[in-house]
Amino acid sequence: MRQAITTSLVDGIRQAWHDDAGLGLYAGLLDLYLENGTVIVAGEVPTIGVKKRAFFGANAFCRRVVDRITVAPRQPMDDSEIEEMLIDAYAGEPLFSDIHVRLRQERLHPVSDGSAAIGVSVEQGIVHLAGSVPGLDCKRLAGVMAWWIPGSRDVVNGLSVPPASTFDSLAEAVRQVLEKDPCVEAAPVRVGARDSDVTLAGTVTSPDQRRLAELDAWYVFGVDNVINRMTVRR
Repeated sequence: MRQAITTSLVDGIRQAWHDDAGLGLYAGLLDLYLENGTVIVAGEVPTIGVKKRAFFGANAFCRRVVDRITVAPRQPMDDSEIEEMLIDAYAGEPLFSDIHVRLRQERLHPVSDGSAAIGVSVEQGIVHLAGSVPGLDCKRLAGVMAWWIPGSRDVVNGLSVPPASTFDSLAEAVRQVLEKDPCVEAAPVRVGARDSDVTLAGTVTSPDQRRLAELDAWYVFGVDNVINRMTVRR
């Protein structure tokens, strides 16, 4: 049955945002409105965790939600700079050695030559990925690497994978990303996953390590929630 979108439903979403301990501080940065029978969530927030909490908080009330929330870039960059940096990063990643990476001049035209390829385009700091890759590990890592570019404000990961792709362990995907990140000491971090929730545990050397590991987990495609139980060594 099609759900009616009412003012009271929108008010309920706003209240849920304010009541969320990890989101309430940033609820004032978020915009929420109706457009052609759809709930639009928008605004610029400081982290990917806030973005995902806001979207999934709204999605719990209504399935017709469009996410237009962006993340404040860590460094101002032109779209062309983001594209160049990301394509160079992909070129240096061994997992993508057999995947053709190219710039897509027109975002609306998909990469469709049948080979493994990643098409990259950036519009106003929003990275769009399209094409086909051999498995979910490639799709997830490509998305995270796009988030790692300092000027990225959002990543729309439209990469397709074969239906028979077997790399579907979310915990292993997060572990792989942590090990790939040169800024994170991955060894002490223990990763668990249940459905789309990821739990991080272990003892790390600094608050920055704790924060960066959590960000990496949030960046992974398919992660809807991160529970950070890591402690900092005293």
